[in-house]
Amino acid sequence: MLFNSYVFVLLFLPLVLGGFFLIGRLNKHMLAHLWLVVASILFYGWFNFSYVWILLFSALSNYGCLMLMRTFRNSGRGLRGLFLAAGLLLNLGLLGYYKYSDFLIDNADRLLGTSFAPLHLLLPLGISFSRSSKSPISSTSTGARVKRIFPFWSISCL
Repeated sequence: MLFNSYVFVLLFLPLVLGGFFLIGRLNKHMLAHLWLVVASILFYGWFNFSYVWILLFSALSNYGCLMLMRTFRNSGRGLRGLFLAAGLLLNLGLLGYYKYSDFLIDNADRLLGTSFAPLHLLLPLGISFSRSSKSPISSTSTGARVKRIFPFWSISCL
């Protein structure tokens, strides 16, 4: 499903927005956020549902890094920086693997005279956006002043 498709504009978007505001009007804010999480999973899984697991793994890993940074917020920058680096490397690694692996294989073949088979990976829908939008969450949460980390469902809209 693309943002400019009739299915998205005439069916998916009105249902998601309507459900979100209806649930929010009932003062069920957690359910409204969960509604958006489920809707984003359906949106990203519309083309190929197997890629949803990659995005969910990445979201859980990011949240785990955030929780570890918060847990060790008083132990100095070194440990927090390690968890930050792990989260950023995971995000950039996933993005690089899916986006640039064939590029690197092709260039290695040309430089080294080898003939590795390209992987022909299909880029998961939204991986660039979802990974680049989650990295700043990690990078802005390294300071010792961070007192609150939002619940997973609140920041996990893919």
